[in-house]
Amino acid sequence: MQSSKESEARTRARLAIVIVSLGLVGMAMVSATALWLATDQTRPEMARLVFASILPLLGTWVGTVLAFYFARENMSAATENTARLLGLQSSTPVTAIMVPKARMITHNLAAGADVLTVQLVDLYKRMLAAGIARIPILDASGTVLYTVHKAMLTAFAASFAPPKDPAALTEQMHHLLADPDRKRLVEAMGFVGPSALIEDARNRMRSIPDCNDVFVTSSGKKTDPVIGWLTNTDLAGAE
Repeated sequence: MQSSKESEARTRARLAIVIVSLGLVGMAMVSATALWLATDQTRPEMARLVFASILPLLGTWVGTVLAFYFARENMSAATENTARLLGLQSSTPVTAIMVPKARMITHNLAAGADVLTVQLVDLYKRMLAAGIARIPILDASGTVLYTVHKAMLTAFAASFAPPKDPAALTEQMHHLLADPDRKRLVEAMGFVGPSALIEDARNRMRSIPDCNDVFVTSSGKKTDPVIGWLTNTDLAGAE
């Protein structure tokens, strides 16, 4: 991980040097050409125009490059320091940072209820009321079936002609699942066991396209009841 970061930093540094150098050479050539082509009478005015045009451009360019590098490195350092203070290392157990089942806001199905008949508006309003952006759907045994994001419901409502208000959707879960892409997204979940480490959860998330949620179950299998939840936000600060 460290060697990858160092290699990336060296590449960025070389790229910045090349771009800035080429820019300086280019501006110098343009300035020299403009002054050389000017007549004796217009050369003082041309010099003033070149100076007034090139200097602000150069200052802006250098300032942008410096701001990019220092802001990026400072943000990276702050993130790493925060992660260390919070103990969010790769070797930290997932149980130390997961949202436990008791604190999860979920849509729970009653025994015998069909997930396909879940009203999408109920999911949307529950997320809106709780101030959350995603909600897992659990069956009666506590097994995670799907995770629906508010952005998906908003996009789904906007796909109609004319667009619908997501808070007024009359469609059910089976309408959402009828689209293969949306079905893939709500099923894009990872599962790990309680002995897994943060790095295990991150690797599991990376191995599944468009996965933003990893659930902790007693055995690490998706068929077992959930005992905890980690989102991409929870794992973002872990090294």
